[in-house]
Amino acid sequence: MPGDAYLALVERLGREFARRRMDKHLTQLRWAWPQLTRWREDEVIEWLRVFRVPPFDKDYPLQRTAGGCPRCGKHEGVWTRLVFPGGAKLTCASCRQAWVVERAL
Repeated sequence: MPGDAYLALVERLGREFARRRMDKHLTQLRWAWPQLTRWREDEVIEWLRVFRVPPFDKDYPLQRTAGGCPRCGKHEGVWTRLVFPGGAKLTCASCRQAWVVERAL
């Protein structure tokens, strides 16, 4: 990804961390800003996907409650992959579908 486009994504991620009061993550991102060596491009994009920031807002289905898998409907074998203030990213062990559960901030 071109440098300017990547920096714009990092700035958007920083704003999202601030909005969600994820101070530790924001501090780490600011500390790494001069070289951006601690945050790989795929990590930045994954956070933006989880937070559903455009243009990544359709990458994971969104559910308001921690119900079953949105693809296969199974409730067993649902793994929590990531937790953040106001939500989590879950994955189904059966069909490998990933989705986000989020309550309104």
